[in-house]
Amino acid sequence: MLASIICKSVITVDNTGSQIELPVVITGEGILDSYLRYLKKHSNKSQTWINASAHAIRLLLDYIDANDGCFEHAREMFKSFADCLYTGTIDEEGHDPSNLRWQPRRVINADRIVYYITEYSDHLADILDNNNLQLNPFRKATKFEEKLNWAASSHRLNNSFLSHLSSKSRDEESMKQSRVHRGRASYSGQRHDLEQIYAFPESKFDPLINIGYSRPSISPTAPDEQRLELRNVLISYLMFYGGLRISECFHIWGDDIQINAITGQSKVNVYQPSTGTSPKFYNTSGVTDRQTTLGLYFGFKPRTHYRKTSCMYAGWKSPAVDKNGARFVHWFPPSKGIEFANYWRSYMKIQRVNPPEDNMHPFAFTNAQGAPYSMSAFRERYQVALHKIGMTMSKELGTSPHGLRHSYGQRVTTMPLGDGISEAEHRIMIQRMLAHVSLDSQESYKRFTDEQITEMLDKVEES
Repeated sequence: MLASIICKSVITVDNTGSQIELPVVITGEGILDSYLRYLKKHSNKSQTWINASAHAIRLLLDYIDANDGCFEHAREMFKSFADCLYTGTIDEEGHDPSNLRWQPRRVINADRIVYYITEYSDHLADILDNNNLQLNPFRKATKFEEKLNWAASSHRLNNSFLSHLSSKSRDEESMKQSRVHRGRASYSGQRHDLEQIYAFPESKFDPLINIGYSRPSISPTAPDEQRLELRNVLISYLMFYGGLRISECFHIWGDDIQINAITGQSKVNVYQPSTGTSPKFYNTSGVTDRQTTLGLYFGFKPRTHYRKTSCMYAGWKSPAVDKNGARFVHWFPPSKGIEFANYWRSYMKIQRVNPPEDNMHPFAFTNAQGAPYSMSAFRERYQVALHKIGMTMSKELGTSPHGLRHSYGQRVTTMPLGDGISEAEHRIMIQRMLAHVSLDSQESYKRFTDEQITEMLDKVEES
């Protein structure tokens, strides 16, 4: 029997009537209040982050319930919990006295669960420190809230009790002991240093644009503004030549795209969907953030606040942003920013369907009814475009939408250093272009696929 369930609920934030939709974890003791408060604090996170965090907490609660009374200390319980994430709870004969019936997880997935629980534990530890709460011994703790508080206290005392459980620093000998104890499938100790980054083939992008996005029943000699699906062309340019993630394209407002009248270059900023600064002409009434602007002027919410199944939903991966909550699009090569500007002018003048007067909104890309264009609709059109040029959508082939960003990432990380630019400056420049919070994040784009390595070795032999 599961110790908890998750229900989607609409939460009233304050007396202004502001509301947010969050997953509520409910146990036999009622709502897990500390976790609901934690989610309210992080309600600006993407729906994917929120749902994954709730799932991780629910797994922990189920484990605590299934092993009630088995551990003297929180640290022991969490170590065993983490082991079970990696190895599963079913022995080689199919037995599982806990009735959890967990299958072994991939290391990368188990690590993510550990991450979400650690984040929540940090939050609880801060509350305990601030309130000087005294705790009963772990084994005597009777409520889930008490046990989680104990875990957080242990976390703080041990300087992150879960940190040693990640795949990169797990103690191999202790893992061997845990396998002997439970008789479960062995932990592989695998590392992900050789994980491959699959990028969209550079030679296939022009066919994607000119053939894949060609409009049916239009002559191939017609001007681009008539022949091409400009909305999809623009979004693909933003990913392939601007390095955006697919979700970021759907947060762009029309006013976020500006064209330099002298150079013809386009300037595109992508703002944090809730806290990013609104265009100045909305600020006359003191409104500065996008969430307030969307609600006050248009009756919309930030696209991160809709259910994942909604056509309005678009995620947000928390890229590095400036003090206004914006990340700047750095076109590479820069000439593609001018091409984007030309397509943008044609789109706004000829193809964009303006929102109806009774459902106005500021988003740049619209569907046939003038409503905000959806990620799912783009994916469908993108898949059709790939089919038209003899390709299929696959992460392993680099042809998923995110493969377009990967191409940009590989292009900018391998570009030659300019005169007077040091290696350190080059790394910082790339970090800004990719909007990475960490300098280390961009190192993955320097990895080659096995096919690329084989091709390079063949060229070396031929030379």
